[in-house]
Amino acid sequence: AMEEGLQTGIFKARITIDSNAVTPELIGGKLVIAYGDIEKEVPFRVYGVEMYVNGTTSLIVKYGDVVNLTIVDPDRNLDTEAKDVIKDIKVGDKNVTLTETGPNTGVFTATFEVDGTIGKPAETVEIEYDDETPTYATSGMSTWPEPYTYTVSLKIKSFTGELLVNGAEDYIEVGPVGKLNITVVDPDRNRNLEAADSVDIYVRLWNGTFLSDWDPKSVSETDVSTGVFQADLDLSDELGDKKDYVGKEIQVIYRDPSNAAGAVETKIVKVKIISWDPEIETDKTVYNVGDRLKITITDKDADTDPDKVDTVTVRVNSTSDIVGTIVTLTETGEDTGVFTGEVLLSSEIGTGRVYVKLGDTVTIMYTDEFPADYGVTGESKTFKYEVKVGVPIEKPIVPSTARFVDPMTGEEIAPKVGKTVGIGI
Repeated sequence: AMEEGLQTGIFKARITIDSNAVTPELIGGKLVIAYGDIEKEVPFRVYGVEMYVNGTTSLIVKYGDVVNLTIVDPDRNLDTEAKDVIKDIKVGDKNVTLTETGPNTGVFTATFEVDGTIGKPAETVEIEYDDETPTYATSGMSTWPEPYTYTVSLKIKSFTGELLVNGAEDYIEVGPVGKLNITVVDPDRNRNLEAADSVDIYVRLWNGTFLSDWDPKSVSETDVSTGVFQADLDLSDELGDKKDYVGKEIQVIYRDPSNAAGAVETKIVKVKIISWDPEIETDKTVYNVGDRLKITITDKDADTDPDKVDTVTVRVNSTSDIVGTIVTLTETGEDTGVFTGEVLLSSEIGTGRVYVKLGDTVTIMYTDEFPADYGVTGESKTFKYEVKVGVPIEKPIVPSTARFVDPMTGEEIAPKVGKTVGIGI
């Protein structure tokens, strides 16, 4: 034994026992270390094994969860002054190495994330560890018996995927221009935690065929490890001539290979492509010269992009100003299909206003590229809406009861012969 340091009086020696010499015949024996009359006995015994995943023997997990695998096996504490390791424990297709928590603890741990290499959704993955020095060995054996295998299990949770088209789960009506926002939410398709995964989406047309670019289309995850997959389908770009698909129905399809019960499930959202006639409104029915005319148009098929605020234009003229002006109406928000704007009714001719006089009719003209009958006619249509300038008077006028009045003061009087009177009506 060598002194540890100068003038410490502490002496240490390292004893190494060849692993081939450790046989069941040593069970019940002991290692005796003597120094003078002092002896220290170290009994030789065999320990059982404890094995856990996150403190239990059976654990339900999902992709992205963190698992702590623990093996308690004092027999694998081969070096009392260093951290030992247990290598190549199979967890699905992943090899895991466990490291002793500290010198001489006999407790080994490893931490890993659950991903597609561990197993498939709805699959139960067993983690096995062979105890090569099992507790049923006896001192009469010259070699160790067959190892005892300890197991813990991971049940990988599966989810029923969601398919949303513009936020709808089953059916939606859209105009012939714009984009379909297609979203799949399916956490168990997030198999790779370090890169964006993808899923397949199909689009079936009204005639039973599939849209070539979507047969299927690989739709990417929004980011690493989100489990959310998104893509846009531009109707006018991908469906062809609008006359061919207005009034028709298409289907967006996602095939979930493993729903919550572990079975295959197909999700379908039906999309009806229609057109509408517009609704034109003003904030008043009658205006005075100098008023602002506020215009509201509701036209769902003018909402060309559900992810942004769109605009439309109208022409406003009057009896006195037959040319009028162009007014831009702005959508009240994303995907509302409601457009508003205003124009000044002025007594002066100028840019950006409409010249009017009392008694004029103001006309609002809106050309709808896709009216309700577009699927039949294939043509746009101009819609008109009229308001008046000036307060309307009932015609013919109903007179009030006639009365005699003083011509100078207007006060009602009784008529007398020879006296001048007025007649009020």
